[in-house]
Amino acid sequence: MCSRSVKMVSININGLHNPVKRWKALSKFKKDKAQIVFIQETHLSDSEHEKLNKLGFKHVFYSSHNSGRRRGVAILVHGALNYEHISEHKDKEGRYIMVIGKIDGIILSLLNVYIPPGSNWSLYKQILELTSTRSQGILLCGGDLNLTLNAELDSSNGKRDARNIGKRMVHLMDDLGLVDVWRDCHSTDREYTHYSCAHNVYSRLDYIFMFKNDLCRLKNCEIGPCTISDHNPVYANICLNRKNRSTLWRLNTNILNYPDIKERLKKEIEEYLEYNDKEEVSPGILWDALKAVIRGKIIGISSYLKKQAERTIHKIKNPLNDQIEIEQGKIQQCFLDYYKTLYSQPHTDNNQDI
Repeated sequence: MCSRSVKMVSININGLHNPVKRWKALSKFKKDKAQIVFIQETHLSDSEHEKLNKLGFKHVFYSSHNSGRRRGVAILVHGALNYEHISEHKDKEGRYIMVIGKIDGIILSLLNVYIPPGSNWSLYKQILELTSTRSQGILLCGGDLNLTLNAELDSSNGKRDARNIGKRMVHLMDDLGLVDVWRDCHSTDREYTHYSCAHNVYSRLDYIFMFKNDLCRLKNCEIGPCTISDHNPVYANICLNRKNRSTLWRLNTNILNYPDIKERLKKEIEEYLEYNDKEEVSPGILWDALKAVIRGKIIGISSYLKKQAERTIHKIKNPLNDQIEIEQGKIQQCFLDYYKTLYSQPHTDNNQDI
């Protein structure tokens, strides 16, 4: 049962400097009954961001660009929520902000991201590492990545990124246990959040991410109509007090008895350090991210071994011809033949029954 449901929305607003547009946006959020709002490309300075605490949005957190007319991200938390602030972490270029707090005693990490077009892989990687190294409790990550994760479904022209950043994002997200919430709810649907006139292409660039273990808390996720910006908003309803049945992962130490698996894990660690042990990454972040990656690899290996074990249970050696039978019909016939010989009366020389 869910007694604490929260509605969030993430939208690239494409500028809030105009007071009329700012009022329309806040009114729209209020009308939609959004309680947590992620806004990208606010184009506001620090003092202008403070003007967003209207129409019930009591708590405002933001990251502004130095010029004040570029980028900018903001998180609005409605006063109806019993919010208790803990900490925040943000960059100085208006690209992301992470806020950690409590709602009714439940710890949340709110990460709002705007990645400018043409950004290199290091920025995407930095954002993903934040989710594993700094987040606490339930992670709600939203924003405009200016990137399609699945070109075939998320873009009208189906063209892939020549730099393969989308593919690398998907692999690292899988290792960290992050899930594209809308795609998880709509596995084969085609919906877009932005139209580029210059390239005549529709794309899904706006996302909400959660950890796989927290998906049990998700009620729904939808893309809304484009009314106040050139981007469509993404809505999600989350039940904060719904708990997963299993929240603690423990290492199955039995897999370390397999020499080939130990060698495989060593190679994975060496490969990870080769590509990630750079000067710009601190040892703490490197270590925390490595643990998350290796945990994902071990979970995959354990799942494979479990499937292999289940398959071996459904095999039997036919005593008549010493062949291995795997088909259910032949396995049942082997048992029937065995029991016939077991309970049939043996032949005796004096033709007397036993």
